[in-house]
Amino acid sequence: MSTHTQQPTADRGIPLWSGFSILAAALLTGALLSISAGNLGGTFLICFGLGTAAVIAFIRPTRMFLMVALVPIIYAIITPLSGWIVTGKGQFSMTAFLAGGYALFQFFPILALVTVGAVALGYLRVKLARSAHVVRTQHSTATSNRRRREANSHTAAHKVTVDELIRQAREDRAHRPTDRSIDRNLY
Repeated sequence: MSTHTQQPTADRGIPLWSGFSILAAALLTGALLSISAGNLGGTFLICFGLGTAAVIAFIRPTRMFLMVALVPIIYAIITPLSGWIVTGKGQFSMTAFLAGGYALFQFFPILALVTVGAVALGYLRVKLARSAHVVRTQHSTATSNRRRREANSHTAAHKVTVDELIRQAREDRAHRPTDRSIDRNLY
């Protein structure tokens, strides 16, 4: 018999902190790939879209709302930093900071599209998880009902009524020897 217990389906998937880390890593990877181009562009946005889709596809359904809500927040933190690194080459100047912030506003429509896509994908995942849970619950209920019916029919066939017990007791007394000596009852 195995001691390994299977995780409930609602808790399958990556935890929230992993989703946060994967999305931040995807954005930083996009920033590092954009350094060679000299500006944040398609590579950064592709990494953002793919990272978001991967995280939403594998996050635990019970943590879906939080992860979808964190997508724009993580983007708003990482994008200006990435823009500062790519355009200012890590220099501390006001122009580099403004260029980093400009990237956030420049790519806002992409952020909106990716966030709407994350909401849609998250909604589908939660809906599928709920329907799978309903199917499993119905199957489990049907199985337990079937087992209970089988057990009840098995015990119903072997039930002994009070009248049968009284009759068996009378028959046992009738067939018992009548020798009632004291030696016979001691041990």
